[in-house]
Amino acid sequence: MIRESARRLLWSGAFTCLLAAACNREPEQTIRLQGTVTSIGYGLPVASADVIVEWPATLKGGTSTLKTDAQGHYAVGRAVRSKTPDCKGMVITVRAPGFASAYNQSAEECPGGTLTADFKLFPIPK
Repeated sequence: MIRESARRLLWSGAFTCLLAAACNREPEQTIRLQGTVTSIGYGLPVASADVIVEWPATLKGGTSTLKTDAQGHYAVGRAVRSKTPDCKGMVITVRAPGFASAYNQSAEECPGGTLTADFKLFPIPK
């Protein structure tokens, strides 16, 4: 009987510790990176441009690759646990056939969880 009570107390303590750890976790937030890619000159949208995002370690690291839509827009999101999301160190590269590549390394925080990075690509004459 004593052993059963001790076992229950041990499991109850372990469950309480796990529950307390889960309650103390940072809230999950979605970080959103968005922007528009246009050409220098006429300002026309650059459709199907490759946008490569290198996420900093503070945003779980890794790389995301996506394409702009017909209007030159792109958007990507990532769920992270943080009280104050920080986009500093996020590296964005944009490439499209017939254009010089563009690059940006963010030095900004993510106000409201959103970072907007627009790019103007320089056309390369044939």
